[in-house]
Amino acid sequence: MLPAAVTHIPDEVLDSFPHTKRVGNYLLGRTIGEGSFAKVKEGLHVVTGEQVNLLLPSFFIHLAR
Repeated sequence: MLPAAVTHIPDEVLDSFPHTKRVGNYLLGRTIGEGSFAKVKEGLHVVTGEQVNLLLPSFFIHLAR
């Protein structure tokens, strides 16, 4: 378990991150890039507040619809 200092994310951060879906502990944002096998999306880890880039394979995208 992570300490509260790491896991407390201000509501402003969560509210200000433009997202379309939540997958597990991540909020998915805009698409950064797209190829024939995967998409790269902005993401926000809701536990730590860290902004990341997520590589989503095409088969995952089709399953999520």
